[in-house]
Amino acid sequence: MPNVVELNQFNTVVEPAHDACEFRNPSLVDTHTRVQTEQLWQKRLRMFVRAERALLKMNRLSKLTGVFTVASTGTLLFSLYMAPTLPPSVFFALFVTMAFGVITYPAWLLVGNDSRKRRDSISKMFYLSNHELDIEGDKVTLINRANYAYVTHVHVTDSHLGQFSRR
Repeated sequence: MPNVVELNQFNTVVEPAHDACEFRNPSLVDTHTRVQTEQLWQKRLRMFVRAERALLKMNRLSKLTGVFTVASTGTLLFSLYMAPTLPPSVFFALFVTMAFGVITYPAWLLVGNDSRKRRDSISKMFYLSNHELDIEGDKVTLINRANYAYVTHVHVTDSHLGQFSRR
């Protein structure tokens, strides 16, 4: 019989106590002031913009690598098909360019997929909180889908230089 008592004591220690506060979902508005909430949304918007930039950068790198790989491969094959017209240094430079492209192109695709997953997970945060993003020209605006009210925005470009801001 002592084994049963020890087992019951073990179950009471392992099972968590059910308090009323345990079932209460924290609300973003209740715990923060309006300024703190806006700063939190702007921080999340900046995270989204950084993730979007990283995705665009990886897409550009993979496309550029693909173009150089195809161009160097085509030039090498044409040079081998026709009489050898390329000097050896140019031939080896094209071969190195082609080899570099063949090796790095899959890496850019993998990094691009990771960047896409990160951007989508950040976007999912907004969707789950019933918000949507409106990307227009030089700013990203956060809109509450419940009443389509403007929440906050983040400028994507620097107004003085017309280039991407580094924030």
